[in-house]
Amino acid sequence: MTLMVRRIAQILSLFVFLLLLIVGIFSREDFALVHLPIIVLKAFIGYVIFWLLGIVVSDILLKAVLHSMEDQAMEEWEGGLLSRFIPDKNDELKKINTD
Repeated sequence: MTLMVRRIAQILSLFVFLLLLIVGIFSREDFALVHLPIIVLKAFIGYVIFWLLGIVVSDILLKAVLHSMEDQAMEEWEGGLLSRFIPDKNDELKKINTD
């Protein structure tokens, strides 16, 4: 789930960075090389802000979706660690741990 949250935030922030960069370069003002560092700085600040907002919002939304799922579906979606153990194998592990 954490990987998905980071991916959503990164995609959102990269989109904002490119959008701000393109809008800054192709604005109505005449483009000069002197304006490029300011445009890149604005785009980078937008990237950072939307990366943080993307992490917070996507984490909230994914947790809301996961809590609305049933337990079995949620467990498989989070990685399915418990379903990988066969019940017989789980009993064997319990016997080994108690000995």
